[in-house]
Amino acid sequence: MNNQNQVNANPVVNPAQITRAALRCNTLLASHVSGLPNAATHQEFAQAESEKTVLALAAAPAHPAPAWAAAYFDQLNQRFDGLAANMTRLIIITERNYNASCGEGLNKPYHIVPLADGSLPTAHPRPNNAGLFPPLVNGPAIRALDGPLLTDYLTLYGVPHQPSLELGRYHLAKMIGVSYQL
Repeated sequence: MNNQNQVNANPVVNPAQITRAALRCNTLLASHVSGLPNAATHQEFAQAESEKTVLALAAAPAHPAPAWAAAYFDQLNQRFDGLAANMTRLIIITERNYNASCGEGLNKPYHIVPLADGSLPTAHPRPNNAGLFPPLVNGPAIRALDGPLLTDYLTLYGVPHQPSLELGRYHLAKMIGVSYQL
C-alpha cells in the first residue's frame, strides 16, 4: 500500500470542511422547504446531510478528554449499573405484587416474574434438552408441575430443593408472589 492510499483511507478533516458542509445543508434545506421552482430536492438535502455526517464522524477530537472526565464517566457508569440492578429488583417486586392480586389467575393470568438477573424463566432451556420452561400463568399450572419440572423451576429461581412436591409448589408460588394452599 503506498502513501497516497494511506492518506485516502484516513483523511484529515479540516474543521472548515465541516462548517462548509453544515452551511450547504442549511442552504439546501431552506431551498427545499421554500417550494420555489428549481428548489433543492429531498435527495439533494439528504446527500448533503450524509456528507456532513461523514465529515463530522471522521474528524478527530481537537484534544483528548481531561483525566477527571474519565474518572467521572467511570463513576457515572457504575451508578447506571447500580440503577439497572435496582430496576431489575423493582420489576421483580412489581410482578410479584401484581400476581398477588390475581387470585387463582383464572380470570386475570399471572405475569412472568423475572429471575434475579432480569431474564425471564420462560426464555431459559430446561436441562437435558427438555424444551423451554412453560409459563406459570395460574394456580392450575403450578399444581400441574411434576417433580422434574418443579425441581428445574426451583433451581432456576435459586430455591433450595424441597422434600415434597407440595412444599416445592408452595415455595415456587411464593417466588412469583402467589399464595398457595398446602
